[in-house]
Amino acid sequence: MDQVQVYRPSIEDVKGDRDWSELEQDLLDACKRGRFAYLPGKTDCPKNTEDPDRRVRVGLIRYLMLGGCGNEEGARPHPTGVMLQGGWIDGSIDLDSCVSQLDLSLQHCLLPDRASLQDARIGALFLTGSHAPNDLDLHRLITRGDVHLDDGFRSGATVDLVGAEIGGQLFCADGLFEAESESALRCDGARIDGSVFLTNGFRAKAEVSFARAEIGGQFAFVGGMFEAETGWALFCDGVRVGADVFLRDGFRAKAGVNFARAEIAGGLQIWDAELEAGINLTVARIGLALFWLKVGGERRRVNLTEAHVGSLRDDRESWERVGTLILDGFRYERLEADQPVEARLAWLAQNRRRPIELVPGAPAQTNLLDFDPQPHVQLASVLRAQGDREGAARVLVDREVRQRRAARRRVYAALNGSARAAVASILEDIKLGFDFFFRFMFGYGHRPMRALVWVAGFILVAAVFYGQAYDAGQFAPNSDVILTSDAWLTAVAMHDAGIGPMPLTAWLETEAAQDYETFNRWLYGLDLFVPLDALGQEQAWRPTTGRGALGEVAFYTRSVFQAACWIITAIGAAVLTGLVGRRD
Repeated sequence: MDQVQVYRPSIEDVKGDRDWSELEQDLLDACKRGRFAYLPGKTDCPKNTEDPDRRVRVGLIRYLMLGGCGNEEGARPHPTGVMLQGGWIDGSIDLDSCVSQLDLSLQHCLLPDRASLQDARIGALFLTGSHAPNDLDLHRLITRGDVHLDDGFRSGATVDLVGAEIGGQLFCADGLFEAESESALRCDGARIDGSVFLTNGFRAKAEVSFARAEIGGQFAFVGGMFEAETGWALFCDGVRVGADVFLRDGFRAKAGVNFARAEIAGGLQIWDAELEAGINLTVARIGLALFWLKVGGERRRVNLTEAHVGSLRDDRESWERVGTLILDGFRYERLEADQPVEARLAWLAQNRRRPIELVPGAPAQTNLLDFDPQPHVQLASVLRAQGDREGAARVLVDREVRQRRAARRRVYAALNGSARAAVASILEDIKLGFDFFFRFMFGYGHRPMRALVWVAGFILVAAVFYGQAYDAGQFAPNSDVILTSDAWLTAVAMHDAGIGPMPLTAWLETEAAQDYETFNRWLYGLDLFVPLDALGQEQAWRPTTGRGALGEVAFYTRSVFQAACWIITAIGAAVLTGLVGRRD
């Protein structure tokens, strides 16, 4: 069977009728030595195509990338690849579907026509400092090594790396991507084994997209400028990053930044950055910390819906002027910043509230806002886990206040003239009084020790008031034996005749009084409040209604203090056992 003969053009076919330019000859000579082809003093990128000495035919580049003839002196490229510096490429580069083990390095070169390496397989691609005013199609390009579009690289149209597979790193530091329509740089679905650097003076005038890309190392935008003013400035929906993401140290985006559904194994650092439109982190998964520090710009919308981060490190100033903040479902395992609870509550208060839908399917009332308790519960859980139980309780009390207020608004808004709605409104008014008591007495069950303050207050008031009534002589011993004794009856008779002091005062001077229970205002107040007559003061003494106003008031208010005692004790026991209030 005859072998199939593969046609490979000779170097003379590439040359044609024209002589080699000085740079083309230098390129051919350099292929043997693995060095850059350049002319002294002409290592900058050409500004136009007027210098014939810097012209390199595109056919020569293709010829060398495909291995040359292999049978002519000087026609075989060096294993390091095809390297050219400071030239302008005559013609449209067409390496679609080509397979080569060589690196292609066109550094500080002018590519005035379209360049395409769609579906090509090469060693690496270096366009450092080059200018490509037309399309640069690297769609599904596969490289073993790096891709460099950096150090002064300029593109005037979309750079397409959709579906590319880069075995090394993608460098775009100090690159200028000037396409003003559609995308400046598209890397959707790309797989990059190393890191991506859009840093140190990187600028893009249109959208930069890494949707569903997979990046093995870092994803760095340090000092990057994203100048698209509509849509998304940086679109990384569904991106997967094996290390950290850096949007910091002068990073700026005019339009939105989108990391929705992103999976970041390391941390996301948004630090010393300017976000005009804001950022979308919906359902993002960040393995380590989310840094939100020294963030400026208008920050019109920050969406953290259902995002999950390892820890949160932030500052209050970066949240304060956010236009719309969405924290629904936002979860974090730790808080690394030392912010007071007041600042955290102010942060939660910024969370966007949705209009309430009173009837399913009916238009929601835009002036009636609902309340989502999840952000409060999340913050309280983290504070409690970190040992700040008091802070967690304050957060949960704030949640109860806002949640109950939203429930009342819903009931009042449903008033439509029906009896059912009217009854619900009346019950809500009654409930408001109980809510007030439950909040200030027990902190809705989240601060049960607050009841001790009220207990102390009740005991103090009782001790002072009933002590004054006793000092005024408007108490009497609560004993049938004493009240029917000659000493007591004599003291009463003398007082009623106007020739003696209060009966209690006179009786206390008798010998019988020395062996009776001594009155102690503080123990009386405590004994009055405690449900059991444990101290004997309440059993031994009673205010009398016939000796003055203080005694009369004291007599009838004893039941108020005792009722308060039973209510506070019963609710307190229910709160401590978890039957009422606390559920978190």
